[in-house]
Amino acid sequence: MNTLPANEISDLKRKLKKLKKLKYVIIDGTERPIRRPTDKDL
Repeated sequence: MNTLPANEISDLKRKLKKLKKLKYVIIDGTERPIRRPTDKDL
């Protein structure tokens, strides 16, 4: 499965028009916490 990098919606629409054979688009809106180093990691 190929993935597209994060894009603005208008940019994504333009890319999808170019991908004629594309059958499915999965938009992952899951928020993931940013792991920041702690004192013990340093």
